Amino acid sequence: MMMKIIVVGTLLVVFLANSVGSAYPVNLVTTAQEQNATFQALPKFYGCEARTHRPHKSSHVPTNVNVIGESYCKKVMLEIGVEIILYKGRWCIPRTVICIFWDPYGPAGLDIQYNSKNARANSAGLCETGAYMGVSVHWVLAPHDGQYYYASTWNKAWVQC
Repeated sequence: MMMKIIVVGTLLVVFLANSVGSAYPVNLVTTAQEQNATFQALPKFYGCEARTHRPHKSSHVPTNVNVIGESYCKKVMLEIGVEIILYKGRWCIPRTVICIFWDPYGPAGLDIQYNSKNARANSAGLCETGAYMGVSVHWVLAPHDGQYYYASTWNKAWVQC
């Protein structure tokens, strides 16, 4: 088993790779200052943006916590998409989003649209009071050059169930 450590800004992600080379997230160590890292730009010339909403108790299914990821542009893209995963914090400072471990929690959400301006996906799990984090990957296939452009966003919140 091989260990990889990847540092992105002040976000530390540790991956363990098995013999076939796939990677599994094991540990995310973050600070309170990172919890508002919500927006990142996709191609500015199309007015594209990406967003991960704050995890929250569902208003449609009160027993669930969910998080939404959105990709949107002012102009029509050949393809636009978002995939989002909800994580639950473990070993957290009580009533904060400062946690030692983040475990995937509930199924990932995926939305891919063609010849559209926006995509929106959600991920949900059974609501248990605690810290939650949504992590989204966003992409567009631009009409001017046929290239894919990517961004990732995330957001965290303490949810009272």
